[in-house]
Amino acid sequence: MTVYLFCGPTRIPSQRLDSQWRVLPPAEQGDVYCAAAQDPDAIGIVDGRFQDVPAVWHKEILWAIGRGIPVYGAASMGALRAVELAPFGMRGVGWVFEAYRSGELEDDDEVTVAHGGPDSGFRPTSEAMVNIRRTLRLAVSRQIVGASTAAALAAMAKDLFYPSRAYPTVLGLAHAAGLPAAELHALQRWLPAHRVDQKALDAAQLITVMRRDAAGWYPRKPASFTFQHTVFFERLRRSAGALPPPDTRDADDGAVTLEVLLDELRCDPGRYVEVRTRALARCLARRGVDRAAVDGALSEVSDRFRRARDLGPLERMRQWLLDNDLDERRYTALIREEAALEAALTNVSSQLDVYLRSQLRADGLYRGLVDRVRAKRALLDEHGLDEPAGQRTGPDRPQLLRWYFARHAKEQPEDIADYWRALDHPDELAFLRAVRREYWYVTLTAHTSGETSP
Repeated sequence: MTVYLFCGPTRIPSQRLDSQWRVLPPAEQGDVYCAAAQDPDAIGIVDGRFQDVPAVWHKEILWAIGRGIPVYGAASMGALRAVELAPFGMRGVGWVFEAYRSGELEDDDEVTVAHGGPDSGFRPTSEAMVNIRRTLRLAVSRQIVGASTAAALAAMAKDLFYPSRAYPTVLGLAHAAGLPAAELHALQRWLPAHRVDQKALDAAQLITVMRRDAAGWYPRKPASFTFQHTVFFERLRRSAGALPPPDTRDADDGAVTLEVLLDELRCDPGRYVEVRTRALARCLARRGVDRAAVDGALSEVSDRFRRARDLGPLERMRQWLLDNDLDERRYTALIREEAALEAALTNVSSQLDVYLRSQLRADGLYRGLVDRVRAKRALLDEHGLDEPAGQRTGPDRPQLLRWYFARHAKEQPEDIADYWRALDHPDELAFLRAVRREYWYVTLTAHTSGETSP
């Protein structure tokens, strides 16, 4: 059994988690898709990032639910998404979830906190508004402060920008505003031992519920909806840099999709541009040529094609077909494209992807890229670097870019947007994820072979 849990900065009772639980950093866009593509038994979402990166998207959660994977949410971003997606089967847990569902809470900033980075374990540097509310409610019930003082304190905290929310700050404002000093001093003494961390309580409840459900092996229920694979979801899938699930992989190549092959090819930008240019020419020629003329040239083109690649002997030809996953029918289709390529270059088309795979085969790059994809995937998976958590370890963005452009002996442009667009990456996030995978592959390979790592 494997369970993925996105958590941090919310505290969780780690002593209750065994090796079957994989605790990942706060979820960002694409992370739930990446996790669901590994086909876990369940996914839990507590925390998520949103300000500096795109937030985890509803569509990727729906995709996981649509595949029969139970998805749970609580405490923070998980509670927000659970309220929004409860009608579609996402399972919300805890007081925060119920408060949002009932309308008692409405604003997203109620659960938002500022926090450190991975090196600090995403340690919170501010207090969640929902924790402040629950703490003040308990203080009133214990007669530490009166209801009117608690209401004034809550209003002062709410008026603060969320990174500034902290009990010392709120108490300082309360003293300056002239609230009853005796009550404020009593609250200050009471807080260290009695403050309520509602988000942590909800996270603990989430784990309890998920462990209870695990006793039944997370029975998978069919989704109550039909998932629509839209162009926007495809962009997210490509940006996430993860493989599609087995049921949607290209039948030609098993687990190696065209997009994965192209990401590998983009590791050599110059070669990618060359292949893309020839694939574009192939695409243009195929659409603008006389079919009769192509058919008449097939034999001659095939002879030239084989001579150029030294495929004269029958055994060598058979091995080449095997290396490129081709049978006689597909080889004939490839030669037909070659004949069309020689005949004309007309009519720009948006169907370039259709011809990129053929161009890789014609250029003799296909087998090598497939082998490198599989070697990279195995090495990164062995070191836990092919999952959402691993995809954000290592160098930060500036360091990663310096490594990349130094490796290719290029001067780093001030704005890299034009650069990654020229390589047909869907966005900067996809480009950086591909670069990070290459960084780890090169580094680990050099370490294994005893070479100096980059």
